[in-house]
Amino acid sequence: MQARHVWLPESVASTLSGYASEPANAPKARQELVFIPTIPSVEHILIDTGRRQHVVLRGNRAVIQLTITGADITTHPVALTILVPGIAAIGRACDQLDTLRRILSPAQPRFPADPPWTTRTINLRDALITFDGRRAGASHRAIATFIYGVRKVAEDWDAGLRERMQRHYNRAAALVAGGYRDLLR
Repeated sequence: MQARHVWLPESVASTLSGYASEPANAPKARQELVFIPTIPSVEHILIDTGRRQHVVLRGNRAVIQLTITGADITTHPVALTILVPGIAAIGRACDQLDTLRRILSPAQPRFPADPPWTTRTINLRDALITFDGRRAGASHRAIATFIYGVRKVAEDWDAGLRERMQRHYNRAAALVAGGYRDLLR
């Protein structure tokens, strides 16, 4: 059975509306053209049945969706006009434009790189995956396959991996029962 993904564009909290104009139809004073597919932070471009183009942009630890009508943004550069749906929406639009600016800006030093994984953090991650997997009905072996891969499970299941999975589960159960407070201190 193949997984199906349901996408509801109206449910996205941060969505900016825009209108794409053909270069010949764009106002001469604002003839800054952009070819959307070449923007490095573009994650997806989806076109719905109404021919609206939904562009998901992700960068600098932020994400935003642009819902664009008008010219086809996937075939050539366009002039893009951001639309604000009324005076009451100005504050929200300013926040969204700030998010868009942040995404399109070069990597910003105020966002430090993610800390490297340590043995402790890897064990905590694996413990939480194991706990969630067991709660969802998966066996320890199936969870081990998800975490470590088929080959590692085949080679090491009887050589200690089965016991490691039980330790992962016990560690996560202790966290869920209140041990997480110690992590926060």
